[in-house]
Amino acid sequence: MFTLVRASRIYIHIPFCRKACIYCNFHFTTQVTLISAFTEALITEIHQRKAELETSYTSIYFGGGTPSVLHTEHLHQIISAIHNYSKAQQNTEITLEINPEDVCEDRLKAWLQLGINRFSLGVQSLNASELHWMGRTHEISKIHEVLALFKTYNISNYNIDMIFGSGKIALQHWKTALEQWVAIKAPHIAAYQLTVEPKTVLHKVQRRGHFQLQTDDALAAYFTTTHEILTQHGYQHYEISNYALPGFEAQHNSAYWNAEPYIGLGPSAHSFDGLNRRINASGVKAYIEHAKKKTLQFKLESLSINERFNEYILTQLRKQKGIAWDSLQQSFEPPIYRHVPKILEKWNQCITITNTGFHLNLKGMLMADAICSDLFIV
Repeated sequence: MFTLVRASRIYIHIPFCRKACIYCNFHFTTQVTLISAFTEALITEIHQRKAELETSYTSIYFGGGTPSVLHTEHLHQIISAIHNYSKAQQNTEITLEINPEDVCEDRLKAWLQLGINRFSLGVQSLNASELHWMGRTHEISKIHEVLALFKTYNISNYNIDMIFGSGKIALQHWKTALEQWVAIKAPHIAAYQLTVEPKTVLHKVQRRGHFQLQTDDALAAYFTTTHEILTQHGYQHYEISNYALPGFEAQHNSAYWNAEPYIGLGPSAHSFDGLNRRINASGVKAYIEHAKKKTLQFKLESLSINERFNEYILTQLRKQKGIAWDSLQQSFEPPIYRHVPKILEKWNQCITITNTGFHLNLKGMLMADAICSDLFIV
């Protein structure tokens, strides 16, 4: 059974996009005419799952999809529904993922009035041709317009999403983009390596022979360059894909990496209570219909001790801090992790081991998947 451990971290999946990006494998629909009905369904789920909400919350994250396609009134209704059962703690982080083309001064002011205090801006590239190839619809000039609005309204807590590895721009152009973020002191930068996921447009393009991933050496050069430029300018490389100036680490996402309980609302959203996972059914129309009948669909997964260990390794090793011996010993019995020292020795050129724990060095971050695979219990 899924244990209803109350969670103070809330993820809300907004599954709407105006257009599909070439690489995206998240659950979404372009049927924006369903937004009002979806909002009603989401509020129904909030009411049905009120027992899983802490009396006060520490973070809300609106992800997608493209949450910024929602009308301000819809966001207001959703936040108000949460506030019926859970109030904001002091220093609560409320993040809204936004696309540049959805931002104007009036909307930004309205978002701030709703209590949204962190934005994740889907830039992805500062090269017009690469943006077009990705299927993004914003212009470079619009990105700068949004950043100017951030400055006008003293918005100091935001993330810039970037993607490398398409092969559409040279490494020097990537360096130039990073230097632009450094110049304006963007507080948080997420630099993701492009991957080809099944059932995406990019996967179809690849199968037709019109796209080829860059070599491992080329991708390593982008990753290493990103690390060098950003850390030299005061950014903390606190998670494999995430960099932050001191004090601007993403609170909500850090909760995932720290295995804290969280509740996920909306179609395809996941919830986790430390031992078990709830996965909401996908499909916006089905979600709306089941909400009307008070029969929301989901499946439950109770993690075995081996699965819990594997997930612990996967999430904890992504962090710069890595894994503390104390944490490992408090989380699992010795037989579960007795193989760990042997694996660490095998990867000694990629892992830094101290008296208090172990973490991936830069070389290890490049080999993270292989290292985690070796540490997994199968």
